[in-house]
Amino acid sequence: MAPLWALRHACPDDATLGRLGERLVARTLARQGYRLLGQRLVTREAELDLCALEPAGQAGLVVIEVKTGRLAGTPEAFAASDGWRPGHRFRYDDVERVRRAARRLGTRMQTTWRVDLIEVLVFPDQVRMLHHVDVDDALPIPGHHQEAWFANVDA
Repeated sequence: MAPLWALRHACPDDATLGRLGERLVARTLARQGYRLLGQRLVTREAELDLCALEPAGQAGLVVIEVKTGRLAGTPEAFAASDGWRPGHRFRYDDVERVRRAARRLGTRMQTTWRVDLIEVLVFPDQVRMLHHVDVDDALPIPGHHQEAWFANVDA
């Protein structure tokens, strides 16, 4: 089953929703030139949703945390609000654990590393993604909006 179709039209449980979001992000990043190294990699510090190498010419390790959530309303209403978002589930302690794991992997690979957060936003009639590059702290609390790219997913 295609992840985008399932996110739009099926009513998956939370665990399935998360896996579909990860598959969609993996496909999208591959189209952007990232080379996927692994999914759901278990380390001493944390389980890493996705590990990839940046597109050609940049070659660093990117550890991607994917947070998927269902949202009512429209993307425009979401963008104008400062309410809850899936990325708020990536808390400070989680960020620190994932960064320690990424640091360890980057050191072993002898390359630069960073942690990105990608929010998969499932609206009633469409799916969008928000990509936060080089996350070193939890997302700001509601009322302190942080922007990143906010794109339609047409995969």
